[in-house]
Amino acid sequence: MNRTFLERVRCMILSVGLPKTLCGEATVTTVYLINRCPSSTIGFKTPIEMWSGKPTDYSILKVFGSLAFVHTRQDKLDPRAIICAFIGYPTGIKGYKLWRVDQGVPNSV
Repeated sequence: MNRTFLERVRCMILSVGLPKTLCGEATVTTVYLINRCPSSTIGFKTPIEMWSGKPTDYSILKVFGSLAFVHTRQDKLDPRAIICAFIGYPTGIKGYKLWRVDQGVPNSV
């Protein structure tokens, strides 16, 4: 399983051109996605579905590294959004983890 994680993390980071320092975030996102993929060993159900008994909700899934804009409240002549890249899903919070492209700082939104 470690090899599977590493191959997927490498693929995710290299395909979007994000820095290698985000390998931890990419690993957590990989595990999140694997837990939501159907498996033939459990009757083509997802591990999350087996654990919770509820069907998996795919509506919140986003593409790793995709462009995202975060709304900010600034002065009326300042920019209204910050350009970020999507890097994952925070635990226990309904939202997304974003990496601020201009400063290289991960944020949860």
